Parts: sequence; C-alpha cells; structure tokens
Amino acid sequence: MTSRQMDEMLAVQRGIQEVEHLTHFGSLNQQADSYRMGGEVSERYYARESLEDDRGIQPYDIRGQATISVEAQAGNCGGKNALLMALLSQPGSGVERPLNYVRSTGGEHYYLTIGDHRAESSREMGFGDTWPTLASPMMLRDSLMWDDFSRNQIRSTHAPGEAPILSRQDVRAIQTLAQAEIDRRALAKTGTSDAELHLEGALRNPGVQQQTHMLRDTGVVYRDRDDPARVLRQETSTTRFNRRYADPLAGFREKAPLIPYSRR
Repeated sequence: MTSRQMDEMLAVQRGIQEVEHLTHFGSLNQQADSYRMGGEVSERYYARESLEDDRGIQPYDIRGQATISVEAQAGNCGGKNALLMALLSQPGSGVERPLNYVRSTGGEHYYLTIGDHRAESSREMGFGDTWPTLASPMMLRDSLMWDDFSRNQIRSTHAPGEAPILSRQDVRAIQTLAQAEIDRRALAKTGTSDAELHLEGALRNPGVQQQTHMLRDTGVVYRDRDDPARVLRQETSTTRFNRRYADPLAGFREKAPLIPYSRR
C-alpha cells in the first residue's frame, strides 16, 4: 500500500484504541461486552438512548452520536463509529482523504470508509469499524462489508479541510454520566436499574451477537511500499480475546455474528 494509506491505517488503529478507552463499557449487542461488564453496558446503553431522545439526536448526527457515546461510555456500532469519525476528523489525525459514515444494506450495521467514492476505486478505500470485539484497521476490499459495499448508503461525509466534527478540546470537555444518573435514566427507560436483570435481558435479546472481527482474511499483511519497515499485520488472537474478556463466555453458547465470517 502507499505511505498515505499506511498513515491512514495507523490513524484508524489509534482511533479504535481511543474509542475503546472512551466507551470502555462496550456495546449492548456484543455478547462478550455484556458478560465482561455484568450487564452494566445494558444500563449505559439505555441511559445513552435516553439522552438521544431528550436531545432529539438523529441517527446521522455524527457530533451528537459521538458526544452521547462518550457521556454514557458505551455505544453500539453507530455511536462508536460516529465517535471514531469525529476523532479522525481532527487536524493531524493522519487521515487526509474524505471520511464516510456508511449504513449497510438493511440498516443493520454502520461503519466508516476512507476515500472519495466518486473519484477513486473502492478497492483503494480504507475501512474502520470499532464495533467488533477485536477491531482493527483494514482496506475496504479486505473487510466483510466488501461484497455489499456498492449497495450500502453513505449517510455523512467529512472532507479534508473542513472543521473537525469534535475538536480535541470538545472531547476533553464532555462530562461522563454519574452512576446515579445512569441508574435514573435506565430505570425510566426499562423499569429497572438492576444490572443482573439487564444482563439476563440482554442475553435473551435476539439482537445480541458476537462479532469478533470484520476480516475476510485474518492473515492479510499490509506493507508500506516506500518503507518496508512499516508493516501492519491483521490477525485474530484467542490469547488477545481472553486477555480482554477474562473467561468471557465459559458455560454459555456463543451467539452468531451479525456479519457471517463465511462472506469471503
């Protein structure tokens, strides 16, 4: 890949790590996050939904979606990838091509692409998605979304040179919700603030999946053609998974992924 594309991949990698830090309770519809946080992610998801309702935040309001994801420290694919887009829109992020917020066919998933879809081949576009358990940067052509991309819908674009969606100062100024406020909002939305009940409800929910990664080929390796020392390896690791999710799914049947791994 070109040096610019490698810079973008490394920028997405940093962005994913920052999103994981800012939304460390995870996603309601990821099975491992529910186990990892003992149902707390469910409370925070509903508190986030309450903020969305109160403020009238629309699905494609990237700034709004990113902000409430930080406040609740949680979000599903739409909220987490809105936050990734906001972070990558900042000057000096390492991304110098347009950022696109994409809705998949059927609306079941949101992700980012990098590049001008009107002027360049989609094979040369980058891909970012913070939702999988082992999220990683990749080229769009190497993602599980590649086959359907032509039918997907770009809902928002941030062009190079535009004002950032959220500045670094904006992100630092966002106040996370206190636990009492999380409980109050979750209780108002669901009738309970009991994390164990939220965990049970989440695991019964047919909308909960376990998407470990978004790679068509977990063995792909990216190399900077101008600097061979710069290498980015794509791999999924049971060791890495278990390190983050200590005994995450023991004794439970693992749910199916949202995007089948067989799409290769």
